[in-house]
Amino acid sequence: MDSFRRKYVLPCACSIALVKFASRGEEQYVVVGTVKDLQLRPRSMTCGYLVLYRLSHSGDSLELVHRTEVDDLPAAITPFQGRLLVGVGRYLRVYDYGKKKLLRKCENKVCVSNNNNNKFVRPRWPYDMWPSVSL
Repeated sequence: MDSFRRKYVLPCACSIALVKFASRGEEQYVVVGTVKDLQLRPRSMTCGYLVLYRLSHSGDSLELVHRTEVDDLPAAITPFQGRLLVGVGRYLRVYDYGKKKLLRKCENKVCVSNNNNNKFVRPRWPYDMWPSVSL
C-alpha cells in the first residue's frame, strides 16, 4: 500500500489565485497552493508547494513555470501590490517572481484563530488573519 501511495497519490490543492507580478509586465499567472500527504486529524503533511503557472494570452491554457516548496499549508493566496501575499501556517508571507522559484521577500508571524463563530463582518485576509498587519 505504501508504494501505491508514493506512486499514485497526488498533492491536494487548497488555495488558488490569479496574479500579475509588477516585475513581469502584463503577463498573468495562476498560483496554486498544494499540500502533499495531508491528514486532517491529527493534522500532518509532508510539505506544501506554491505552483506557478503562466496563463496564455487567450486564457485557454496554462504553462508550468516552477514549483516552490513551503514548510506548511498554503491556506490562502492573494495578489498584493504587484507581489503575492500567502498565508502559510502561522505566517503571512510576501513572495515575488524569481527565475527558478518564488522569492520570499518578508514574513510576519501572526495569531491564527480557527474560530468561525464570529458575529461581525471583517475583511478576508489570507488564512483569516484579523490582527492588524503592516507590510
